Amino acid sequence: MKNRIRIITVLSLLVTIIFLFPLITYAAIINAVSASRADVATAVAFAEYGDTVRIPACGAGDCVWASGIEITKDIEIVGAGIDTTILTAGFTGTSWEAFFKFVPDATSRSNLDELSDTHTFRVSGITFAGNSRMSNKYGVWIYNKYLPVIKRVNIHNNKFTSIHRACDVYGYVHGVFHSNTLVDSNGSYPQGPGHEGFTNNRGTVGSGTGWYLEDNTFSWTGPGLCCGAGNKGFAGYVFRYNTVTGTMTEGSTYVETHGNQTNYNYGPQVTEAYGNYITATAARVHNARGGKNIFLNNLFNNSVISIWEEYSDKWTSDTYPTGRCPDNEGQVQTCTDACICQKVHDSYFLNNRTLGGEVITATLLMDWDYRSNEIPNNPPELVEDREFFNFVASGFDGTTGCGCGTLANRPATCTTGVGYWATDQSCSDLTGMVGANPATPISGTLYKCTAPNTWTAWYTPYTYPHPLRKPSPPNPRKR
Repeated sequence: MKNRIRIITVLSLLVTIIFLFPLITYAAIINAVSASRADVATAVAFAEYGDTVRIPACGAGDCVWASGIEITKDIEIVGAGIDTTILTAGFTGTSWEAFFKFVPDATSRSNLDELSDTHTFRVSGITFAGNSRMSNKYGVWIYNKYLPVIKRVNIHNNKFTSIHRACDVYGYVHGVFHSNTLVDSNGSYPQGPGHEGFTNNRGTVGSGTGWYLEDNTFSWTGPGLCCGAGNKGFAGYVFRYNTVTGTMTEGSTYVETHGNQTNYNYGPQVTEAYGNYITATAARVHNARGGKNIFLNNLFNNSVISIWEEYSDKWTSDTYPTGRCPDNEGQVQTCTDACICQKVHDSYFLNNRTLGGEVITATLLMDWDYRSNEIPNNPPELVEDREFFNFVASGFDGTTGCGCGTLANRPATCTTGVGYWATDQSCSDLTGMVGANPATPISGTLYKCTAPNTWTAWYTPYTYPHPLRKPSPPNPRKR
C-alpha cells in the first residue's frame, strides 16, 4: 500500500511537471524518396513548420519538373549539393512559375517576422537548370503579399543555369541571397507591394531592410539584366561583394532601379551597390531611375551610370495622393523621409572605377515630366549636387560632389547635400575590397552635409557577412 501511494505521488508529480513545463520538440528532417517533383512535393506536404526537407542526388536531365511546388510553411529545403542534386525545368507556357514558390501563411509570417527568430525559410545545395532562360521562369520565388514583413529568408550555395531570374522576390521580404553560382541567369528582381511599401516597410540606407545579394559569382555569354533591379516601392536592394565575368550583349545592364511609371509601377526606395568586381562587358553599369542610390568602391568594365526621370510622381501617384511629397507643376519636388518620393534623390556615386582605374561618374540621361511625350521638366527635377553627387577624386573642399579620406581630413566647411566617405582604407586602390569573399571588407561612414557647415553621419554599410549566414541553434518546433 505504501508503495502504491508512492507511485501515484510520483505520477502526479510527472503530470504536474509536464503541465507546467511542456516537452519541447525540435524540427524534424524529412528525406524525400527521390528528387522527382512528386516525391519532393510529398515530403514538403508532410513537413511541419521549421522542418528540413532533404532532396537526394539526381543527375543532369534525370529529374525534369513539369511544374513547381508552392510552399506555405517556413521550412528548409536542402539538396545534396550543387552539381549533385540537379533539378531541370520542364516548364511550358508563359505564366510565372518557379521550382519553389514560398507564399508564407499567417503562421509562417509570425515565425519569420523578427531577425532574432529561430525559424528560417532556406533553400541550399541544389542546381536549378533552366530552359533557355524562358521568361517568367524562376529558380526560387519568395512571394509575401501581406504584413508582417518576413525577415528570415536565406537562399545560398545553389547553382542556377539559364534561369530567367534565379530568385525573384515580391512584397514584404527581407533576407539574403549569397554564395550562389549563376550561369547566364539574372539575379533577383525585388518588387515591393506598390505605394503601400513606402508606408508599411520604409527602407533606410545601411539598415538591413530589404534584399541582400552578396558573395555570388555570375558568368555570362549573352544578354541579360545581370544582377537585378528594384521596383514597386521595395524597401531596399543591396548588391555587394559579387564577381561577374563573361560577355553580356544587347543593351545589358549590371544593376538597375526602376522609377515612377504610368502603370502603377512605383520606383524602389533604396539601392546600394558596393565592393563588386565586374569584368563582364555590358552596355552600362546602372540606370538610376528612382529612389536613393549609393554606389561605393566598385570596379566595373564599363563607365556608364545614367540618371533618369521618366515621369513625374504625379502621373501615377495622384491615385494615392496621401503621403506623397508635393510635386506641383512649376515646382521642384523636395524629397524627405516623411513623405513618398520616387525620383532619384540623396544619391551618391563614390569612388567607383573602371578596371583601368579611372573614376566613374553619373550623368543625366533624361529629365522628363512625361516620357511618352518627351516633355522636359521645367524647372528640372534632377540636378547634380542637389539630387545626386559625384566623386571628387582630388581637391575635395566640401562645396560640390563627395570626397573620400580620413575623418581628420574632412573639410570643416560644407554645402548642404554633399557627402564625405570617412575611412582609413585607400580611396584609390580597391585591392582586396572587391569581389566575392573580399579579404578586406569595406569599412567607413558616409557623412552628409545636412546644413551649411554641418556634417552628420548618414550611412554605414550593413553588417557583413549578413547575420542570417551565422549558424542557428536547433529549431524548437512552433505549432
